[in-house]
Amino acid sequence: MQKFTLNKYDFVRFVLEERKDTRLEDTVFWISTFPLPVYLVHDIFEHRGPLVKTFLNHLHAVLIYADALKQVSSDWNREIDAQPTPDNKSRKDYFFGIFEKGLKDPSIKQVIGRLSSMLMVYGYDPSVADLFEAICHSGRKYKRLYLPKPVKDAIQDYNPQLLKSVSSGNGDMFGQPVADEFNIYRMGFSDKLSTIFNKLLDFIITYSNGNNTNGLANASDIKVIQRNVPKPDSSFFEYGSVSDGSVWEPAYRKASTVVILNQKHPFSDLLKDPDASAEMIVSDLLHSLSECENEAVTDREKNFYETMRQNVSRKLRSVSVRKL
Repeated sequence: MQKFTLNKYDFVRFVLEERKDTRLEDTVFWISTFPLPVYLVHDIFEHRGPLVKTFLNHLHAVLIYADALKQVSSDWNREIDAQPTPDNKSRKDYFFGIFEKGLKDPSIKQVIGRLSSMLMVYGYDPSVADLFEAICHSGRKYKRLYLPKPVKDAIQDYNPQLLKSVSSGNGDMFGQPVADEFNIYRMGFSDKLSTIFNKLLDFIITYSNGNNTNGLANASDIKVIQRNVPKPDSSFFEYGSVSDGSVWEPAYRKASTVVILNQKHPFSDLLKDPDASAEMIVSDLLHSLSECENEAVTDREKNFYETMRQNVSRKLRSVSVRKL
């Protein structure tokens, strides 16, 4: 299994590896035949704090409600099958009473603590209003909520019967909460957003290792923890606009060559990412250049790329000597 780190670029790579129906073409992320801008996939990772908190709110609410129903009915699964629903808004006092009591339940606290830890949500402390908002959600039911296996295992240990009503169908419920977070309401987007969010849960659980918090958002205050890294020497480049959309273009400043980096190109974001290693950045750049060379059709094109590669290699040799 390839090793990834918790950053938005590796998240894209993770989804591409995990789902064979995805591909990346320039700035377009394709899920089957449906295009998404790749910045939206990045944004879902960057907004993981509030999104995962909302996910936990739903699990917390249904755990408490199921416990309350079990005390008064043996057929409580039928009621959970209908959740969440905006019809609950008319029973606000009833639900506030249930949630106020449930939030103090040590057994449920233990389950939620286990879930929040594996999802790297620190300081998770929902209010009664948060859980009521979750249980009143208008959209698909909890049967269609995707649960990664470790999350499902935690619920199995606490209330195995609940899994008959939660995560027993298509895992596409969470597309709507993601759409709500970004105010995106376009036909076809919801299913694709749920696909990305589901893989985000897998990504966090698989590569958190319980101790890697670099760049991970705390869902309670949405702060980002990241390493202090030295800023790169910027004497030979500057950020600006490039008219044809390229990553860079050459320019002259005081009789010296400088590089104008396109601040609107996604690759420029990678250069600023403290979690992106130099090896990863250079390998991505060289891989793209190699693809262009391999795709050359005419001898003239091939000679151009070969000559450029040799000239650049010669200059890099002298740069390396100076750095040493």
